[in-house]
Amino acid sequence: MFFANSADVDRRRKPLGKSHALFQTLSRDMLEKVNKTGIPFFHINERQQIGEDFGSRFTAALKFVYEQGFENVIAIGNDTPHLTSQHLLEAYKHLGEGKTVIGPSNDGGFYLLGLPKTQFDQAQFLALPWQHFTLFQKITTVLEPNGTLYMLPTFSDIDDRNDIDVLLQEQNTVSPLIYRILKRLASRVTISPLSITTTTASGFLSSLHNKGSPGLRFVI
Repeated sequence: MFFANSADVDRRRKPLGKSHALFQTLSRDMLEKVNKTGIPFFHINERQQIGEDFGSRFTAALKFVYEQGFENVIAIGNDTPHLTSQHLLEAYKHLGEGKTVIGPSNDGGFYLLGLPKTQFDQAQFLALPWQHFTLFQKITTVLEPNGTLYMLPTFSDIDDRNDIDVLLQEQNTVSPLIYRILKRLASRVTISPLSITTTTASGFLSSLHNKGSPGLRFVI
């Protein structure tokens, strides 16, 4: 499940100046990585989301996918350029072995969640501290007692100028095009206090794809 806002919405919501090209490129880049895995996926953006806040929209999206008959979901967004096809396949493998998979982000949230249907409790998910720096800590305490939790590497996502500066120090781990866009933005955007978010943006379900199309989450 690729869960991400359109570039227009991300540009308005995140304090990164004229960043339409960045979010458009991030989504395109992530979709290419998804397509390489061969894993079918749903593309969910702000036009299909249901709910008043991020947590309710995210939870509703998971619920919808399970209702389509899927037993496992890998949920990702578009703002973690370090995430690769190999990481997705690694998550797929461990999820298939009955584990829950999570990719922590530096801000206290997560950039990937691989969740078996048996681990999904709608009430518990709605009660999580979404878009708060305690989210990762809380969700692991909820999920770990119920099964084996597999951890991916910790990565940075892109929410504000501080994140851009971090990624510019890791040139070899992002695509050359994304690096060039980040470099241009860094010269225009002033540094602001660190904003705390979780994964990526919003969205609900439109259609199931085997290949192609920008998106929000993976479905297995």
